[in-house]
Amino acid sequence: MKRLLNILPIILIALLPACSNEIDDVKVNAPTISMGNVTEITGTSAVINASVKLFGGEVAYYIIHYGTDESLLTETQKYFVTTENPSLTLTNLQTSTTYYYQLAVSSGYSEVTSEVHSFTTLNPTLSLSEASDITATSALFHATLNTKGSTVTSCELKYGTSRDAMVNAAKVTDIQDELQIPLSSLQINTTYYCELVMTMGSATVKSELRSFTTLDPIVTLSDAKDVTSSSALFQIDISTGFERAAKCALRYGTDASSMTEKLDIENNQEIKVTGLEPSSTYYIQLVVLYGEKERTSKVKTFSTSERNPEDHIVFADSQVGSICIKNWDTNGDGGLSYQEASLVTSLEDIFRENVDITTFDELKYFYGLEEVGGFGDCVNLEHITLPKGITSIAPNAFKDCKKLKDIQIPEGVTAIEWGVFENCSSLTSVTLPESLTYISEYAFSGCSMLTSINIPESVTDIGNYAFHNCTKLKGITIPKQLERIREAVFSYCSSLDHIDIPYGVKVIETDAFLACSALTELSIPETVKVIGMEAFAGSSLTSITIPEGVNTIDTYTFGRCIYLVSITIPESVTSIGSIAFEYCPSLKSVILKPVVPPTLCNDSFIDTDDCIFYVPAESVQAYMSAWSTYASRIKAIP
Repeated sequence: MKRLLNILPIILIALLPACSNEIDDVKVNAPTISMGNVTEITGTSAVINASVKLFGGEVAYYIIHYGTDESLLTETQKYFVTTENPSLTLTNLQTSTTYYYQLAVSSGYSEVTSEVHSFTTLNPTLSLSEASDITATSALFHATLNTKGSTVTSCELKYGTSRDAMVNAAKVTDIQDELQIPLSSLQINTTYYCELVMTMGSATVKSELRSFTTLDPIVTLSDAKDVTSSSALFQIDISTGFERAAKCALRYGTDASSMTEKLDIENNQEIKVTGLEPSSTYYIQLVVLYGEKERTSKVKTFSTSERNPEDHIVFADSQVGSICIKNWDTNGDGGLSYQEASLVTSLEDIFRENVDITTFDELKYFYGLEEVGGFGDCVNLEHITLPKGITSIAPNAFKDCKKLKDIQIPEGVTAIEWGVFENCSSLTSVTLPESLTYISEYAFSGCSMLTSINIPESVTDIGNYAFHNCTKLKGITIPKQLERIREAVFSYCSSLDHIDIPYGVKVIETDAFLACSALTELSIPETVKVIGMEAFAGSSLTSITIPEGVNTIDTYTFGRCIYLVSITIPESVTSIGSIAFEYCPSLKSVILKPVVPPTLCNDSFIDTDDCIFYVPAESVQAYMSAWSTYASRIKAIP
């Protein structure tokens, strides 16, 4: 053993040259990277080519470090490929930009990095033509795209009336090298600015800015021709090459400053205006609406001739004409003359439940009628003109005429009877005469498209349910002569947000404003002495002051007024009914002025747990005794 220890240093010295040779071999056999040319360069991508030589082991992955600053290669893309001759694609690059890059290869044991190289992406180009085929509301653009091999992710023509706010866009879905891009629904006589924007990944390319001005259409109305006692013929001319106008109409009337009649028409056609009064001068104008802009022709005038009583009425609705001729052509000449129409004294039920008739403006020539009725369930009737001289409209006269859009009730009519316009669910406009004194029960009930109505001051009474379920009625002025707001007259008018109850009204009956869920404010005049059950239940009132003189707050009067915060009860109140304020969860303050506590039901204020009752100081103990359920919440009025 001692001898072995003596020769060990000699053995180690002999092995050192061999170890040194192994170390030198490792250094010599490290991987090498030879960079090839960058190929397939587009505006947003490029392929990095290289050749890697390994001396043992396998490629684990490649990493490309790159950026636009040679000294700051902050971006990286990693590739898990094992080939020694990689072609690695860089994507999401910016167009027309010089990039610096460095390739790193890892063999799992070591990583070797190439020198820094560079390449420049291509610059895709867009060319946008000037606008062509310009009309009042449209224009056409041509565009040429050279993507330089880049993949286009979106392409759109942005446009607007300001070069700084091109907020509209026409998207191109089929992207080709040559494009045609139409713009439509433009405003007439308006300057637009536009540019084509092409997106390729994170890169965006824009065309030159273009501008154009849409044309101003020429609107022409011919002079009247073939004028008779009740009609005239006109030629409509709107400049060709335009998109069809959104709206095109003739306005006419016997007053140049108020041409109230309107006839919707198609553009560029001959149109006959009928239903004119004899021996009258008319003013007429063509009106064309393009988008938000209106164009009008010059105002024309013409005069109708005298009417021959033997002339036949020309009916716009042939179905109406056939019915009238069948029933009232007394001389058997196959037509209904103006004279024959004027002799009719009753329509009876000839038109009731007729589903074919759509318009009956010629009814205005039936001067012998004193009352109009008998059109109930004419479900396709859209328009009718009532004759002058009638004094009343019969019960249910137009009930369930679901397409009736407007009605003008002539002067002389004093009453609208029961259910006259009930469930006329398309009725939007009603004109009531100053002669009207009475609107009966259900007169306008269910007129769900009626948003407003002007009730003349001559009206002294409005019947129960008269405007029930007019769900779009927003506001109404009650005539000053009215003394009672009758039962359910405005119930379920869910859009009614304001109403003026005039001084002089004495009674608000049961359900008068039931379920008026938009009603937030209301002033009750001091003339009111009675408020009925459920009168304001389900409304959105936030505060209310009951006037002096009211003795009873009846059952459910303010039930489910979920936004009601405060209420003032006058000294005259002697009783508060069952569930009068049921489920008013927002109610915080009830000011009670009666010195003697009103009689109360156990459930009068049910579900109003946060409410404080403020009473006269001298009556606190009396209230605590009489209203023991609420004793802990009774306080003196500050």
